Amino acid sequence: TAARAEAAITAAAARAVDWIGRRKDLVAVACPDGRGWFAAFQGGTVYWTALTGAHTVPAGLLESYTGYQRENGPLGYPTTDELQSRGPFNAVTGAMNAFQGGVIYWSPASGAWPVWGEILVKWSADKRESGKYGYPTGLAALEAAVAGTAAGELRPLTEKIPAMLGFPAGIAMHMAKIVECASLCCVPGGRDT
Repeated sequence: TAARAEAAITAAAARAVDWIGRRKDLVAVACPDGRGWFAAFQGGTVYWTALTGAHTVPAGLLESYTGYQRENGPLGYPTTDELQSRGPFNAVTGAMNAFQGGVIYWSPASGAWPVWGEILVKWSADKRESGKYGYPTGLAALEAAVAGTAAGELRPLTEKIPAMLGFPAGIAMHMAKIVECASLCCVPGGRDT
């Protein structure tokens, strides 16, 4: 498996030769979960699993991916190389990588942010970055993506958002209560509507 991973990582890096830079890891490194391998380069990292193949994650997206526990987090392993996002007149407006459990989008104005789960479903239904919500910008994007959801449907999500953002358990619980209270007041079907 190490030889397969090494060959695939080398091939993926060759596809990205114009931006990935020199290799930092001399050989492919096994991921802690035992399912994948990676190699770090100056401009990003290449991940490989037998299921997903080898895919590049550029440095600009890697920081966000790392913040969400890389392959051990909700996103899992990458399933695409970086893809360019295009706006009017086919102009490049940003970039994205798809992962087993979601996506990370980047734009110069918003930076790199992951989106997954029900929020990704709703955002995708609204044409992702081309829709009314635009590029994700963090917690505000999560809240915007669920606007208009009935309060009862929002509850499971509000309990998870702070934890998904990496806050410690005690703070996450407190934040969940604040978000839930705000959603009851501001979401159609909530207390004050």
